[in-house]
Amino acid sequence: ALAGAAVGAQVGMLRQQAGQIADYVKQLNLAKITLAQASTGQQEYNQQLQIARNISKDYSVGLRETILGYSQVAVAAKANGLTLQQTEKVYRGVIAAGVAFGKSQEDLDAIVTATVQVLSKGKVSAEELQGQIGERLPGAIAKFAQATDRSLPELAKALQGGQVSIADFVKFTEKQVNDYDEIARIIGASPEKAAERADNQREFEEKQKASAARAADLEQRRKDAPKRAQENKAGTQLD
Repeated sequence: ALAGAAVGAQVGMLRQQAGQIADYVKQLNLAKITLAQASTGQQEYNQQLQIARNISKDYSVGLRETILGYSQVAVAAKANGLTLQQTEKVYRGVIAAGVAFGKSQEDLDAIVTATVQVLSKGKVSAEELQGQIGERLPGAIAKFAQATDRSLPELAKALQGGQVSIADFVKFTEKQVNDYDEIARIIGASPEKAAERADNQREFEEKQKASAARAADLEQRRKDAPKRAQENKAGTQLD
């Protein structure tokens, strides 16, 4: 009875793990679909996917969360006519700063959401800069003023008048990369980030397993196609 219970528990754990892998793959694929919408073709899609993977690896942040966040930023950036290089700077800038300040994944997600809102509006408002971004990134407002050659009073006036552009926001994020990329990489490689690196590696391996399983299934379907065609013709199953 005890042996049977142990086997049952192991089966239950395997089923749970399989369910988690399936859920991970599903969410990852949804993020990739969003990323495809921001791409002009297969080549650009591959480039953008690699950018997201690099950022995840450089700063030891979640792969799934990074692809999802980057894909949302990429869609909004495309609507503003930003280049691939500018889009990477925008996303890398806000994530690098967040990691440098030791922010949680929840904080990083909130910063990304604010970034998407800025890009979707087509201008920078006080709500995002002073609120969602400024509250999570110390000194962000002062750095924004520096990046756009404004004093703090001048920036406040420009925000009030709706005169802070997406080009200004790109300058700000480029400064964030310059100021925080190195320290974010150091933190990403630190022992404190070992768990995140292990999670990313596990997620990558799970994705590889899922991809291999799909490839094997497609190959089997290809091999079975002639036989299935005969089955359909004869009305019998040939297995």
